[in-house]
Amino acid sequence: MCCGQKRAKAKSALSITHLNWPDKSKPRQAELRVRFLGSGSLIVKGAYSGMSYLFSSEDPDQTVDARDAEVLTRTGLFRLI
Repeated sequence: MCCGQKRAKAKSALSITHLNWPDKSKPRQAELRVRFLGSGSLIVKGAYSGMSYLFSSEDPDQTVDARDAEVLTRTGLFRLI
């Protein structure tokens, strides 16, 4: 197996969408679905929640805190779905 195939296999095994888990002691906020419109991969830290979200062109749709969704959509790289 060449290096490219190993990277592809490792990448397909990665299915983490939230890298920081929410603090269970805080009340849960409303969530919205957003779609990443870019190419490649991008890790974004929520401006309000502090959560880290992993987006990729292979898995562009994620559920995010509604307050973060508002900020993300203003960048032009995301839209609500």
